[in-house]
Amino acid sequence: MVSAASDDEDGIDWFKYYLDHYLGYGSPWYYTGLHAPTFDYSDMFKTPTISNIQDLLKPSGSDTNIGQSNYYQNTGFLITSSPPGADVYVNGEFKGKTRTLNSLKVFGLEFGTYELVIRYPGYSDYNRSFTLFHNEVLSIKAVLKPLEKTTG
Repeated sequence: MVSAASDDEDGIDWFKYYLDHYLGYGSPWYYTGLHAPTFDYSDMFKTPTISNIQDLLKPSGSDTNIGQSNYYQNTGFLITSSPPGADVYVNGEFKGKTRTLNSLKVFGLEFGTYELVIRYPGYSDYNRSFTLFHNEVLSIKAVLKPLEKTTG
């Protein structure tokens, strides 16, 4: 059994001991022993590597004999209506119902002209034509008017 003399504890640089054992040389902060902790800037001078995949930035369909599509994920409509719960048709195709808190999202459309119809029972239809451009999102707020009740 070996015991340490009390003189050994007085000669320990406790700050260096802490940094070496708890922060370590693997962290960006380390103690040099001569002055205050130093920040390691060596990561800033490394050459950046983007990707080994060369086809990463190619548009879809560019490497096939099929023509490139005009399909864009970020082109479409955000639709709300008053009253909520109305049926939404884009170019005659049912796309869903409007919601109370969030907009109905209709995305993935090609750029071009679209006929938008919003219907709710007992209210007049909302019919509008919109032209969408590449990566354009139109926010539509449709206010439907109640139909006149006939008394007879």
